[in-house]
Amino acid sequence: MLIVYVIALLLALLAYSLLPTIPFGWRLGIAISLFSIISILATVWIAKIGDKAPPGSITVIPIPDIQPPKNTPTQH
Repeated sequence: MLIVYVIALLLALLAYSLLPTIPFGWRLGIAISLFSIISILATVWIAKIGDKAPPGSITVIPIPDIQPPKNTPTQH
């Protein structure tokens, strides 16, 4: 995840430096928007897809050992 944030920051800085003819406020807004959008999309992707098992994988769910309660009388 850190790599995504670093790449987003580098892209934002690159966009900021490659637009020298645009006024400062616009350049800053474009850079912040670019970083924010990439960061939000990466976070949503991790939250939605990142925790799922890959297709075709086998998920093992442990089955608890269920035993009857010890205080109940048994019928004979």
